[in-house]
Amino acid sequence: MTRSLPPLAWFRAFECAARHLSFTLAAQELNLTQSAISQHVRSLEHKFGCALFIRKHRGIALTDQGRRLLPTVARAIGILQLATDTFETPTDKRLLTISVSTSLAQWYLAPRLKRFAAQHPDVGFRVISKVWPDEFTGLNADIEIRFDAPSSAQSGSVRIGQNWMIMVASPDLISRSHRNGEFSPANITDYSLIQVLGTTDTWNRWAVARDYAGTLNIICNVESHGAAVDFARAGTGIALTSSLIAAPCLADGTLIAIEKESLAAHDGYYLSITQNENSEIAAAFSAWLQEEIAAAEGAI
Repeated sequence: MTRSLPPLAWFRAFECAARHLSFTLAAQELNLTQSAISQHVRSLEHKFGCALFIRKHRGIALTDQGRRLLPTVARAIGILQLATDTFETPTDKRLLTISVSTSLAQWYLAPRLKRFAAQHPDVGFRVISKVWPDEFTGLNADIEIRFDAPSSAQSGSVRIGQNWMIMVASPDLISRSHRNGEFSPANITDYSLIQVLGTTDTWNRWAVARDYAGTLNIICNVESHGAAVDFARAGTGIALTSSLIAAPCLADGTLIAIEKESLAAHDGYYLSITQNENSEIAAAFSAWLQEEIAAAEGAI
């Protein structure tokens, strides 16, 4: 049978009074009245059936029972404080909550957010990454960046990036004879392919655009463009993926583009801003992110 615990307020009053050996100072620290502190302590004493303090004319002192109880209570309150601190944002910073596609969080925000933070030292960030559009519901974010189709994108959202689909692979995977613009659709049979799920920009769409009627050896299906880039970098195969997500890896040489010609993407990343007290800083973040994306894509 589970025994009921006394209220936390009783323990806090006891611990604070024991630390100061003063009901008055405990009341000041906890922003309560002295009588409230005294009442909480008396309630705890009644619960335990023993006195925890000796009331003196000029102050209080712990009884043997109080000295035995204090270390355990102090340790428990300390653990609760540590747990609380994990979720609290520094009070001198405004908290900007960004719910964002996992791929964009991984390939853009992770390496670049420090630049925006340096420009806005009064802002703290909460980044929530998601994959599918329906996962964003009810998050109450200041900014949302979803991967979506034009027909289902949020009203008022802005599409970001050039939105091209490109074929990318590890330099070690592609034979030298197929590089430097010498790759043709017929060469696709020599390689394994990586397919991104949940998008209309598939390998089948690529085949139609290139008038390719041969076999597509799709060996790996992933749920995001970020994952497609990861698998392509690892040498799993050729990925047909977003130029926006592949741009950083193309810039540092860990991926190479296979074709000179790109395919206009149907789906893309859409940014929307919630109108609230953080709208001004959210607008600044949006402008900054789009500048970063334009620079990265321009380096392809």
